[in-house]
Amino acid sequence: MGRVLRFVAIGIGLVVVLGAAAIVGARFHAGPLGPLPGGAFAEATVPEPLDATSLTELDTVEIEVGVADPRTRTTWVVVHEGVAYVPAGMAESKVWPKQAEADGRLRIRAGGKVHAVSARRVYDEATRAALVEAVGRKYELSGDPDGDLAKGTWFFALGPPEGAAPPDAS
Repeated sequence: MGRVLRFVAIGIGLVVVLGAAAIVGARFHAGPLGPLPGGAFAEATVPEPLDATSLTELDTVEIEVGVADPRTRTTWVVVHEGVAYVPAGMAESKVWPKQAEADGRLRIRAGGKVHAVSARRVYDEATRAALVEAVGRKYELSGDPDGDLAKGTWFFALGPPEGAAPPDAS
């Protein structure tokens, strides 16, 4: 019995060590590794502006947040009335939504290209409700504006980078 417990303990220890190594290693990867946040994108930013309609059929995009210490992550994307939006579920418990709200400079990788964009948090309740419904339809979730998806989720409108006018998402 002691031998079995020792092998179980060793197995659990290996899983913990490998998991920690994957999380630390992802930080040095040029982009996220699936659900794990990664380091800055290695690709240069393309000069042409992001075409929001090109994101319509994509399930996810990768975003880079934080100019001083860039981190990347994979997130959903929805296009509503010609504007691309990225949701941040449970935003209060995450760092990246607060960074995006405070700074607004993001890079997005989609279709093999990296675009500079600005992000503006959506506060308008009618727009938020429409976005919750759009996300619900796209990802086959409840689109109830009072449901779990809407609670704690922040939405960011993506527009032209700094120096150009971002979309009106007030």
